[in-house]
Amino acid sequence: MKKIAYLASAVLAGLGFSTAANADVTVSGAGGVEVLSAGSTANVSQGGSVTFTLSTTTASGITISTSSGFGTDSDGAADAADGTNEFSSMSFAAGGNTVTIATALELPAGGGVGGVSKDLVSTGLATGTAAAGAGDHTGAGVQISTALGSASLTVGYVFDTGTTTPQSATSGNDTAFGASLSMPMGAVTVTINHAQDNDSTTSGSETGGNIAYAIGGGTLKVGYLDDTTSGAAATETSIAYSMSLDADTSLAIGYKTTDEGTASTQVTEVGITRAMGGGVSLFLDYSSIAGSTGSGNNSAMAFGTNIAF
Repeated sequence: MKKIAYLASAVLAGLGFSTAANADVTVSGAGGVEVLSAGSTANVSQGGSVTFTLSTTTASGITISTSSGFGTDSDGAADAADGTNEFSSMSFAAGGNTVTIATALELPAGGGVGGVSKDLVSTGLATGTAAAGAGDHTGAGVQISTALGSASLTVGYVFDTGTTTPQSATSGNDTAFGASLSMPMGAVTVTINHAQDNDSTTSGSETGGNIAYAIGGGTLKVGYLDDTTSGAAATETSIAYSMSLDADTSLAIGYKTTDEGTASTQVTEVGITRAMGGGVSLFLDYSSIAGSTGSGNNSAMAFGTNIAF
């Protein structure tokens, strides 16, 4: 890691960043590969990211951090989701308050807890009723987090959900707002979220929350989401339980049901992860769908490995 830090300092210096003696420089990253099996469909997805972070504290006690990085992903299909993306952010923290400005800010939203599997599994399932959510919550924006006693409040605003380029962040019509309040109460934590999205074609809002309860050596979560997108209303109720089977193995089980008018879809997910040491982990995910579904597979399985440093 020292060699990586020295290399990072050299690279950042070459890019015009100053690495003062009192600034901490860290390099982190992650990568992984997943294999999907759904009926006669098989697919491979791989991706990774590298992030350079500089952090320092001023004489007045304000901690300033800035990070820049890039990520790549590919699901084996020629679509817009493949490719390389860059991201950067800067945060200012003092007295339990943090202000973050980022090019790829993800706002707090929703209340669903039933999705415990990796994203790739859902691509192998038949389409079903789904709470669309308040559009896209990610883009160039600003977020403020503050401590309210033992509780915490986060409020964010995205200037343009259609771009991660700061220069054009205010030129689009796609904006989003999100807020989240988390309140721990002993073994129980209550979280309430609200998000609203406005773009050139659709607008929507969602209000939801979840309750997390530490029980039986694991965590039980129950969530609810009320979503309205372009006049269409949907609700989602979900439940999930996660626990450690041993020091290196964890298990998660999730279930959610989504209702829109007379249509209803139920999704069940199971995921197991095994830590192998050295930042390497293996996982196996399974998902099934029932109810009001379109054509496609009613179940899917994915397995793979991730590495983080």
